[in-house]
Amino acid sequence: MARIPKIVLLLEPARTCEREFLRGVARYAHLHGPWAFYRKPKFYLKSNRGGISIAQIRDFDPDGIIVSDTEKIEEIMRLGKPTLIHTFKTDRYAAPMIVGDVQQIGVMAADHLMGLGFSHFAYCGMGDYYWSVRRYDSFEQTLRRRGYSAAYFELNPQRIKTALQKELRRLTEWLRSLPAPVGLMACADDCCQHIVEACTMADIKIPETIALIGVDNDDMVCDLSDPPLSSIALDFDAAGYEAAELLDQLMAGQTIHNTVITVRPSHIEVRASTDSLAIEDADVAAAVRFIRQRANQLIQIADVMNEVTCCQRLLHEKFIRILGRSVHQEIKRVRTERIANMLRKTDMPIAQIATKLGYFSANHLSRYFKQAAGMTPLAYRKRFGAT
Repeated sequence: MARIPKIVLLLEPARTCEREFLRGVARYAHLHGPWAFYRKPKFYLKSNRGGISIAQIRDFDPDGIIVSDTEKIEEIMRLGKPTLIHTFKTDRYAAPMIVGDVQQIGVMAADHLMGLGFSHFAYCGMGDYYWSVRRYDSFEQTLRRRGYSAAYFELNPQRIKTALQKELRRLTEWLRSLPAPVGLMACADDCCQHIVEACTMADIKIPETIALIGVDNDDMVCDLSDPPLSSIALDFDAAGYEAAELLDQLMAGQTIHNTVITVRPSHIEVRASTDSLAIEDADVAAAVRFIRQRANQLIQIADVMNEVTCCQRLLHEKFIRILGRSVHQEIKRVRTERIANMLRKTDMPIAQIATKLGYFSANHLSRYFKQAAGMTPLAYRKRFGAT
């Protein structure tokens, strides 16, 4: 009988992102296993010295390890087992790593806030963690290409642990100094929580004065916030599957060329914290509102022109200058996101979605969606839909 590979998983399943990652690992194991897993013990099984020990890992005699770098990385690496590191502190390990797509995350946040019509922007980071710094770099570079800049603030993780109220007062002073209205990207959803608390202390309205977007789409953080937080969702399920596949290759002694698993963003889950429109131009604002209100209908540019006072050429020029896209592109973007939202959040058949959104058939909707999103509706639902 073939030996079942034993895998140690040193991750924190309390977070949505880690649970999604573990689902991806499990999906691979179900298809290519079986694998036996050894995870961190529950709190009521932990010793006074904390979680799993190096001696316990050694006794388990694993064939492979997937570990967050919040654990004892150096000691774990000395075990000599095939190991993948889910990076948090740094991405400079001489070992296979799982890292976030910091470039695309910053681009998506900037595009989302610019698409709401903001001309003032800000970014709140967390310490000097590489992912926080690089998300800001991408965010700021994307804004700069459109002629904007972003104010920067950095929360101190140590002060949050030891002097939270003092750190919140410092954050509050910075928030009050920002021009209003402002589109603010936080490096992560946890950072958003502190911003919401500081805004409450300062009586700053979200999203009217500050439109706030985070990263990770941790539903427990985002939905428990007041207002609920818009957030960039990352495809941790796909990353978990790819990580398990890479670990399988390492355990088999295969030569590995690509040793970085990239966690890519999938979509923006728009909630109340960015439910705002900061477009000063009356024609563009009216056009955008109309497009969003009619997202369930097959509207054309001619329909939009009935809502504005300027000519089509001038409206096109205003859209390009203010939003960075044409009227047609805005219609297509809003339509595509409405389809994607229904695919993610409902189990409604494709044909029924097509009918609700005014398409002639499921095939018509599928062609439209694939051209915009790069995959069929069924493939999108399989990958990103609620389980």
